[in-house]
Amino acid sequence: MRVISPAPSAGQPAHSNVVGGSTAKLRRLCSASRVEESKRVEADDWNVYAATGTALHKIVEIAVDEGLSDQQLFDEFTGVIMERVEITREHIAGKIIPALDYLEMSGIVDCTLRLESRVEFAPEGHKLFPHIPGAFGGTDVAFKQPVTNGRAGVLDYKFGDGDIISPSDNDQCRFYLVSQIACGYLPVQETYEAHIFQPSTKLRVEEYGSVAHYTLDDLVYFAEDLADALSSAPEYVTGEHCYRCKGKLTCAAYKSMLTTINDTDVRGLSASQLASYRNLVPALEAFIRDVKDACLRNAQAGIAIPGWKLEASLGDRTWKDEGTALAALGRLGVPADVRVIKTAMSAPKALDYMRGTLLTPPKELSAFEKRHIVRRENGEKLVKARPGEDTATALNKLSVAMRARGY
Repeated sequence: MRVISPAPSAGQPAHSNVVGGSTAKLRRLCSASRVEESKRVEADDWNVYAATGTALHKIVEIAVDEGLSDQQLFDEFTGVIMERVEITREHIAGKIIPALDYLEMSGIVDCTLRLESRVEFAPEGHKLFPHIPGAFGGTDVAFKQPVTNGRAGVLDYKFGDGDIISPSDNDQCRFYLVSQIACGYLPVQETYEAHIFQPSTKLRVEEYGSVAHYTLDDLVYFAEDLADALSSAPEYVTGEHCYRCKGKLTCAAYKSMLTTINDTDVRGLSASQLASYRNLVPALEAFIRDVKDACLRNAQAGIAIPGWKLEASLGDRTWKDEGTALAALGRLGVPADVRVIKTAMSAPKALDYMRGTLLTPPKELSAFEKRHIVRRENGEKLVKARPGEDTATALNKLSVAMRARGY
């Protein structure tokens, strides 16, 4: 099995501990987040999702650099170990090939490309953007046309299936655009493109790619506001953004917010207050997850956690040998039609198999899904309203829902 090791970083950290693309929004909302995150002792933060994303980014870079065909991608990378993750045919068919197709479809591939570039936010004394010492980030793709006021912008790949990210009003996109303009790669002009490509199971194929446009004035304002937030006295501001802060465990402001929530009488809350607390749920869940991970990590390192102990984690019961077990069940009187259950593979597994193994074209997949697959209603759930969804649209949806209930 082939293993591709990460390229040496020459002693440079992978991420800025001041501010980078992924932390730009957090720093603007809570400038003290940097203080709390600096208290955290860096551990091995490896997780399969982040590692998979890193590996897939690297494969895209190699594929573009070397002009690899789809078949060459399967031949060269299926079964390869990158970032401690085994690359499968499903990764290549469902993530890598669509990402490369987007470069073609969007016309970005016809521009001059700069791949996986790591640059500082802005050099000292830059005419447009303020310098922030220690701020840097890595851009997946920066592109430009060699004409005045031609296409210029950035493309960010999101290979996770979790949160769906929009390029609109996105500080990470702003950070990448500013850094590429400041280093001189992107020209100074009125408007820029910011693309996000996210081949997620939550989206239809035609929704994988999205684009937003930013003006130079917007980028200048963003850069100045970010610099102000980091140069002023640290200000603690709690809210939904705490979800992404790695300093939650030590933050007194965050703990105070949790106490306030626990002491609240729900019957005394208005709809607006209740909505604001609902927005905090992702941060609360992340806090709980961080506590559980920290307890397990320290216990495994030999630190006693009062009231808790380590023990083996057992999986579900399964057969040692299915054939022998079936024969034994028969001898014990379990009828054949009871001990052997035949069912069709699940709809999601079928779609994954056709997409990743059979490489079924998207058009045929879509037709199959319309004909054979249904998503039945399963009660109701509360979801976050999309940015830009106006009051009239929300009232119309409420009216439809009320009519459906007989009101």
